[in-house]
Amino acid sequence: MTRRVLLIGVGGYAPESGLTALQHAGNDVALLQELLVDPQFGGDPGMVTVLHDVTRGEAERAIFRFLKDLERDDIALIHFSGHGVQDASGGLYLCFTDTQLSALEITALPIETLRRLIDNQRARRVLITLDCCYSGIAGDQLTRGDMSSVSRNLQGVEEDFGHGQGVYVLSAAGRTQTAKEDAEVKAGVFTWHIAEGIRTGQADLDSDGRITVSELAGYLQREVPKDAARQTPHLSARNVTGSFVVAENRLMRLGEKVTAFRALVRRLAMERNIGLSFAGDVDEWLETSDVLTMPETRQWELLEAMEAGKVVAADFQERWRGLNRSAPLQSQQPLEPDAPAASEPEHSEMPDRTVAPSKGETRRWIGIAGLLGLICAVAFTYFLWPAQPTKLPQKTEYTKILASARSGLKAMIDNKAPNIDKRLDAIVLIKSMVDRKPPDHIRRDAIDILTSYIRNNVDERRGPGEQVEFNEKIPEKHYRPADIVKALEALQLLRSAGSPLEVNLGSIDFSKMGLYALDFEGFYFGHANFTDAALSDCKCLSADFRHAIFHNTATWGTRKPAVANFRKTRFERADLRASKWANVDFTGSNIEKSVGHEGVAYFKDIKGLSEQQWTYFSRWRP
Repeated sequence: MTRRVLLIGVGGYAPESGLTALQHAGNDVALLQELLVDPQFGGDPGMVTVLHDVTRGEAERAIFRFLKDLERDDIALIHFSGHGVQDASGGLYLCFTDTQLSALEITALPIETLRRLIDNQRARRVLITLDCCYSGIAGDQLTRGDMSSVSRNLQGVEEDFGHGQGVYVLSAAGRTQTAKEDAEVKAGVFTWHIAEGIRTGQADLDSDGRITVSELAGYLQREVPKDAARQTPHLSARNVTGSFVVAENRLMRLGEKVTAFRALVRRLAMERNIGLSFAGDVDEWLETSDVLTMPETRQWELLEAMEAGKVVAADFQERWRGLNRSAPLQSQQPLEPDAPAASEPEHSEMPDRTVAPSKGETRRWIGIAGLLGLICAVAFTYFLWPAQPTKLPQKTEYTKILASARSGLKAMIDNKAPNIDKRLDAIVLIKSMVDRKPPDHIRRDAIDILTSYIRNNVDERRGPGEQVEFNEKIPEKHYRPADIVKALEALQLLRSAGSPLEVNLGSIDFSKMGLYALDFEGFYFGHANFTDAALSDCKCLSADFRHAIFHNTATWGTRKPAVANFRKTRFERADLRASKWANVDFTGSNIEKSVGHEGVAYFKDIKGLSEQQWTYFSRWRP
């Protein structure tokens, strides 16, 4: 299975074309080229083709040749950075250096032409990434007329095993959205996040060293809107039977494999199935050899067979030594003579004797051998063993917890079953990881699972169950489903269990929810809807409520200290009409940048406002 890549970047548009020149389209393809030719990320320089500032004809011929040369099992990646333009009928055209807005049909490449080219190629796995304006249209055009098509705005990450196939289109923006460049990073926001997600491994959401289409799309859907307002990546597909791997971090994946092999060798040595000095030789090879070239060696093949139980310990030792006698590696020291017969476990390595020893000599040699064995055991236990940095069993435990929780929540979501106890069990399982101090990437995975769960279930959970009343000051009743509340509590614990991580709950509809007495410190709620909800006694320190809706929202401070904490909170363009606020601390917040001030229903005992802010709020009429 070979990954073949075609990268096209067009930024040099002539003034008479009617299109503005793009500053960073060339940098886009350079960023991706650097990653996709690197063997660490599964790259091969001979399989990457790059085109800069080409005409429509040059691009179409290059795409035709690229697709024509594909084999059935190849993975094909096509990326375009440049202008995208709609015609009068709503079709999308990709623009090149000779494109004229007044003659789109003959100077730009219509997506329908690209569809026909793709339909006539042989590869079963194709991913097209488009960093251009209105690129969401491309997904609809490329999947049109196919009953197995799937087109969706991503709301979470689907669980898959990376062995699927199909034609995927990953667009930088929706049908009516523009794609933006970032002057600071000198690249398109969408392309930069593709490169960053692969390079850092952040797009590898399950931390298995492989990045699938769905993982990459989920990562982009989460990250791109943070840097580009009103730009949401869009994924479309046809003839899909699952996701497939588009990039990998071989160092991460092989490093974990090496750790597992070293743990296996240590265990065999401590169980006396192999000799201690031999175990040291194998461990030294694993520690000093080049990780990226290890899988090409016979030693690696033998270790895999040993791990799979296809080779017994004694045969493993004998065959390993045979490999190193016939083809010693430069990184290895000269190995000792062969091990004793397989039927006798090795405890020490005795020199060959051609004359039968006397009883005194025998005792002396036995004593020396015992002493050497003890020294080796002590050295191995106290020096070699503690030196291992990775705790594989702990990571495996985390992975099992995440897999179990993900499976439990997904089953509940798919079946739409009201079995809240099972959902709570799954949430509590995720929450239990906090006490084990999980690493950041495990916490990130757990946060993604919980935010996806809330996003997919908040509407369903608004209706069922008994409504609750906060107190006599807020007579309205609200829905407070236990699973949503527990998930929100778990998110804060996971976020603050180490270096703070982002929790993105943007665009979720929390209307009529009783969210009081919860800790939302540092959460992102951009464009969320809190209509008729209650946020009383909440801790919202440094939370982000940009563009959120607070129609008739009740926020009171009633506990000790009797204040709702909204310090350093962002309220740009938040809609506060008919909302109620009492005993709230707004120190350091920019609430004056919100809208709907004249329509606030109640406003009393507010703390932390500057004199200028008080003047501004004098328009508010409780």
